[in-house]
Amino acid sequence: MDVPDEANDIAAELGWDRPVGAFHGLTAPLGFAFLMTLMAGLGVVISVLYVSSLYLNSRRGPLPGYAEGGIVAVAIAVLLLIVGVVMLTYYPPRRVFVYNEGVVYLAGRTKHVCPWAHISAVWQNTTAVFVAAIQTSRAGAITVTMNDGTTWSADSTTLKGASDLIPIIQEEVTRRLLPDYRRRFQAWESIPFGRQLQISRDGLATSRGFLPWTEIQYACLQAGYFCVQRRGAWISVWANVPVKKIPNVYVLDAILKGIPGIN
Repeated sequence: MDVPDEANDIAAELGWDRPVGAFHGLTAPLGFAFLMTLMAGLGVVISVLYVSSLYLNSRRGPLPGYAEGGIVAVAIAVLLLIVGVVMLTYYPPRRVFVYNEGVVYLAGRTKHVCPWAHISAVWQNTTAVFVAAIQTSRAGAITVTMNDGTTWSADSTTLKGASDLIPIIQEEVTRRLLPDYRRRFQAWESIPFGRQLQISRDGLATSRGFLPWTEIQYACLQAGYFCVQRRGAWISVWANVPVKKIPNVYVLDAILKGIPGIN
């Protein structure tokens, strides 16, 4: 594994073990922004020279009508320059380093040090994918929420290897959060998973209503949704909740697998 010196320096600074994973930002957005900015800059120079030559030639008479095209070209070039600068600002170099003790996220000058024990929730967005006419799902983005409320996100458009990073974070956070969630579940507490879903020893509640476990045929994750099927119901799916709206969805899935008669 190719680990940059920066990751080792951070480990030494924090007193952590050596990094076990390193993920770097994609160069495509940055390259496109640089190219757009360069082209816009050249366009501004050429357009200014063009309009200047027209102005100098028009000193003997009225400014030619086609000079308006040069002015429009300048406006377009300036607009492209602004877009390029905005993109360079929006896509600062991103890096994510994984350690035994936690994860460190860097974007430009922004730095988030996230010990595993300080992560309170992980939100995952999945993308529906069709393979041989069969719909499956693939993790495409993740948002990490810390105990103090700070958040950071990573997705496949800005981070190379995001599809490998997401399961690492999900599994480690789930391993640490699951015991407490199971304790609360066994203690008959009502446990919310976002605003659209709650579970307890009695059953499951969504925006559609409450359903006891004895009336549920299955409750599982399918193609980016949490699907609930009611026993003997004519409608195939009683409730569908998008995975992206469910924090700690791996924890939810682990609890459901421990309920007899479900799935």
